[in-house]
Amino acid sequence: MERFDRLIIAVTLIFASIAPGANAATWSLQTTPNPAGANHSYLYGIGCEPSSTSLCMAVGKSTTSGVDKVLAERWNGSSWALSSPESPLGSNGSTLNAVACSTTTWCMAAGSYSTTGGTFALAELWNGTAWTIEKTANAPEASATVLNGISCANGTSACTAVGYAITKGVTTAVAERWNGTSWSMQSVPLPAGALSSEFESVGCRGSSFCMAVGQYTSSSGERRSLSAMWNGSTWALKTVPEPAGATESVLLDVTCTGSVVICTAGGGYYNSSFLQETLIVRWNGTAWSLQASPNPIGSGASVLQGVVCANAESTSCSAVGDWVDEGQNVTLAEQWSGKTWSLESTPNPVGATFSALWDGMCRETTELICLAVGWSTNSSGVDTTLAEIRK
Repeated sequence: MERFDRLIIAVTLIFASIAPGANAATWSLQTTPNPAGANHSYLYGIGCEPSSTSLCMAVGKSTTSGVDKVLAERWNGSSWALSSPESPLGSNGSTLNAVACSTTTWCMAAGSYSTTGGTFALAELWNGTAWTIEKTANAPEASATVLNGISCANGTSACTAVGYAITKGVTTAVAERWNGTSWSMQSVPLPAGALSSEFESVGCRGSSFCMAVGQYTSSSGERRSLSAMWNGSTWALKTVPEPAGATESVLLDVTCTGSVVICTAGGGYYNSSFLQETLIVRWNGTAWSLQASPNPIGSGASVLQGVVCANAESTSCSAVGDWVDEGQNVTLAEQWSGKTWSLESTPNPVGATFSALWDGMCRETTELICLAVGWSTNSSGVDTTLAEIRK
């Protein structure tokens, strides 16, 4: 099950071979910068202002001389450029795992940083010009608090971030709330008998609805999908169905749209033959239900890392991730037509030995435009940022 984990770890295109008859959508590689002198660079999350993809922010980390530092890149509608987030003073490692943008001049990113005293939640605010570090809440007595996902669905006055804390060796899902000026911890219920739990992502609509997803370890030691809903005052667990024969499953991302809220979440599961396959579930306002999602023919393992829907009815959605093609990790994308999910061809940098898409964002105006970010490993073993566009 380790592949399910979020890793808090003239161009010629080559295309992954996918199932015959897959949609002929056009995904293409974009040029992305990497910090000067960095040995490795990764993008984990992307957020775009609500009305278009003319302002998007992608976040992650870069590694220089063995030290991780926060990384951000800004998309202006035509090209990517480095931004300059702050690594906390005294930190010996920092990363940004997710970002949400409410306007063209306001984005909030979430992650973590480490010092000799432990690992702490990190939140940074971009005001259109510069990044500033916001004081975050941390779980009491925890040796580590990490934020994996963030959603800001009520302008700049309300955000929710989720992740996990480690206390006395036990990993437990956490959530905290931004009220426009400060962050505070929220009480989160846990599945009965869970040995550990972790939120990977959260999607919010207004100030009184959020859906968080992730994973927990059952009392018998299997990993299972985790979901909890915020109603404006409390969090409550929601049951997630699994495909018949699933031995383990996780949800890695969720997106929620509409005034009558519909949520779509994606991840992966192990089938009865212990092969890893994609997993997608849909929340209809009352309960989660399974959606059939394809896997590339011959895949040794497939997983969806990011899911996004472009309209209020959630009839146009994209999911991105990676799969194993003859022993090599390559990018993966699927598209929801309103009725079915279908595979799409995605490019991989020429010569790459590993490629993965970690998160995506779509907007639908006169056409559907999607951006996806992640990283790839070149033939020299250097990890570099990766971005692709669909239009």
